[in-house]
Amino acid sequence: MPTKYDPERYRLSHKKRTILSAFIIFIIISITIFIGIKYLNDKLYKLIGLLIIFYTMLPFFMVFEKRRPKARELVIIAVLYVSGVLYDTVHSLDTAFFMFVFGEKMISKMEKVKIKYRLYV
Repeated sequence: MPTKYDPERYRLSHKKRTILSAFIIFIIISITIFIGIKYLNDKLYKLIGLLIIFYTMLPFFMVFEKRRPKARELVIIAVLYVSGVLYDTVHSLDTAFFMFVFGEKMISKMEKVKIKYRLYV
């Protein structure tokens, strides 16, 4: 049996999620960075980065946990995704152009550096 929509209940749950999201973003991520720098000597930066990514995903998981996503929310996620695709495409084209134009010069310079610093095995 479907329950009746209660705006007060929705407002309270939204407020709880907002407070928890702010706590995660401002406090937990700051503590993670501090522990990574202070106690792990800034050597496990990949782990710290993955934890930060996980922490930033938690608010999205909380929003979509008990209900289906609305079209407006999916459009925002889609726009963010598409803007990243455009950036990646431009970056890959820049890299390909650079390698086409300067590739041989860079390889010869890297060979000189390997010989100079005895990096050959």
